[in-house]
Amino acid sequence: MRSWFFYLVLGLFPALAEAGPWAREKGKSFLSFSVTATTPTGDIGTTPEFFGAFYMERGLGRDLTLGFDTGINQEMDTTSIMFLRRPVGGTNGANRFALQLGAGTTVSSEGVDYLGQAGASWGRGLETRFGAGWAVLDLSAQYRITAQELVSKADLTFGVKPNERTKIMMQLQTGKYPDSDLFVRLVPSVARKIGERTQVELGAQIGLSGDDRVGIKLGTWLEF
Repeated sequence: MRSWFFYLVLGLFPALAEAGPWAREKGKSFLSFSVTATTPTGDIGTTPEFFGAFYMERGLGRDLTLGFDTGINQEMDTTSIMFLRRPVGGTNGANRFALQLGAGTTVSSEGVDYLGQAGASWGRGLETRFGAGWAVLDLSAQYRITAQELVSKADLTFGVKPNERTKIMMQLQTGKYPDSDLFVRLVPSVARKIGERTQVELGAQIGLSGDDRVGIKLGTWLEF
């Protein structure tokens, strides 16, 4: 598997607090922009590699959420996915579930490939001593049609909101790519509200297994 695809897809994770099974309200939108810089764990002094990501959600009504997720690396290789998400199983219980279907492309110097993606999410609100919180499990499988490659991922996120302006999150990211070992990463993140509709996010990523890189992430969230 090409290394550019491995690191590009690793950067394609939506804002931690906004992923999950909850439908976005009709007519409401969420946007996030982020840049992540990573270096090998054993050689922090090397020139970092940079990855940019853009993520969007729009509530369509009838519990449907339309989304768009795209990422680009410093070689200008891109992966873009458009998807629809819908809750399933009712909204009365503490546990919430949703299904997601999407399609997109990867573009590199080697050409264009098309992909399909399917996913499922579980989420639950939590009460903690530090404030209201939540837990989310996101599962996905992505198939690249021309390359005939399957990528699977499972991300577990815990978050807490200690006050009206701050969100603290911890995510465990796992995934399996063709010709690569299972990777496991830890991603702590803090988001701080700086305006009526704007938040800034500062995070880190730490490779635990199958990923020998560490990095920092700076992002902006917009809701309207």
